[in-house]
Amino acid sequence: MTRFATLDVGSNSVLLYIAERRAGSFEPVMDRLRVSRLGEGLRAGGVFSEAAMARTVEAICELVHIAHAQGVRHLAAVGTMAMRSSANSDEFVSRVQQNCGVHIEVISGQTEARLAYMGALDALCMNTERVVVMDVGGGSTELIYGTAEHVGHGDSLDVGALHMTEKHLKHDPPEAEDLDALMQELHSAFSSLQKRDATTRLVGVGGTITTMSAVKLGLLKYDSALVHASTLSSDDVKTQVQQYSSLSLKQRCRLPGLPADRADIILAGAIIVSGLMDRLGFMEMVVSDRGVRHGLMLERFA
Repeated sequence: MTRFATLDVGSNSVLLYIAERRAGSFEPVMDRLRVSRLGEGLRAGGVFSEAAMARTVEAICELVHIAHAQGVRHLAAVGTMAMRSSANSDEFVSRVQQNCGVHIEVISGQTEARLAYMGALDALCMNTERVVVMDVGGGSTELIYGTAEHVGHGDSLDVGALHMTEKHLKHDPPEAEDLDALMQELHSAFSSLQKRDATTRLVGVGGTITTMSAVKLGLLKYDSALVHASTLSSDDVKTQVQQYSSLSLKQRCRLPGLPADRADIILAGAIIVSGLMDRLGFMEMVVSDRGVRHGLMLERFA
């Protein structure tokens, strides 16, 4: 069987997806993630730091090596919000090409939204006419509207878990003024969003949301089969916001389901999720373990 791979290079992490094409569909072989924090400090300096580029080149090379070892013959790689924003993205793309033999295509926000939507709904049975996909990333958050069959329009919000943590959460554990400043910015960012009607379903993707599902389930080891198609209620999300805000980083790292390399940004991510659910009027969200890399697989190799 021919094996294909996709890479999603984001602000916080690099994700690899490997699949085999069988009878017109893709059978998952492997999913891997490396947290490299490419977008660390980007909003302050406008460029990727040397340390962030070095970490991410190393992570990509490691994942490309894994793909080749798995017999992958075709690989597509895309860069999202961080790479659209940085003034030295071209330099980073060149370094990856030289060191890993892979060209990263920097995609538009519209393309990112379309791929996230396609990937999010893959293998989910949505018995509804209207869907909103919420993709909480490290540098930004996308809302994509459509149906179970068709992608519609989207909103790209300049708030992400890594960006909001760096900007507002200055203390450990966070102090009241940290949280107030973050929530004020989110209130402004969400002010133009409209509530959805009762026939619309919310689907959540991205590391913040899948991690919150893993915490709710108390998973000692991440299991995509349990996370995919699970649900988070607005009360579940609020409970986790309260939990994370009351704990130090060291204490958060001990929580089942919460990886140590995401413990510092999970609070900001959870507050974004909570604020959006409230603003859009959703009491429950279906969690998808899939996203841009899966949509890219479907679009490039189907």
